[in-house]
Amino acid sequence: MKPYIEVVGESKFIQTVKEYVADINIIVRATKSETAVNEAMNLRNSCIETLLSNGLQKSEIKEGGIEIWRDWFARRKQKPGKEASQKIIATCEDIARLVPALSAIEPLFENQRYTFTVYMRQPVFSASEEVQEKARSEAIQNAISHAQILAETANVEIKDVLQIEEISKITGYSGVYGDAAVGGGWRMMGLAAEESSEDDESYANLDKATRNIKVRYRVRFSIKSK
Repeated sequence: MKPYIEVVGESKFIQTVKEYVADINIIVRATKSETAVNEAMNLRNSCIETLLSNGLQKSEIKEGGIEIWRDWFARRKQKPGKEASQKIIATCEDIARLVPALSAIEPLFENQRYTFTVYMRQPVFSASEEVQEKARSEAIQNAISHAQILAETANVEIKDVLQIEEISKITGYSGVYGDAAVGGGWRMMGLAAEESSEDDESYANLDKATRNIKVRYRVRFSIKSK
């Protein structure tokens, strides 16, 4: 095998949150499955109407399906043991629109047999293709620089590029609810949002969260003696 130098070139680019994703789980408890399912469906429809009337668009609300189950202790304790759960998936680019809309559904759950949770999934992150291309180019240049330093130290010259292999990217943590860094999503369980005074903004606008993406390439160069 001909002599060669193999190095790993690195660079990074920044991704920004493009879209927030929330799972809204509507849970109804009843003595009969039919009752639980019907009431859960009615609650689902009311939640959708409330979300739409509080800033979300129809295109930002998706169907999440239904689950039905029966508690094992239902007979022994003679309590309502049928549960039906409906899920609505809300996606929104603007957290300042999403949070008030989610809070607005809380009054629909005054019945003690009704509960709901909101679970924030990992947000959708994005970066422009131009930014990603720049990072890829910088990673290759970084590999060339490393190889040149090694070649000079070893008193050899770099000749040709023999192989370029893309290594899996390393994704940094954003710290956003739902991202892996904080170990899970944000849960809201039937809690009303705190009221703000008329003089305050209902939700302060901040910059969207970001995360670093490290791009890596393994590059092999042929070498020759000086």
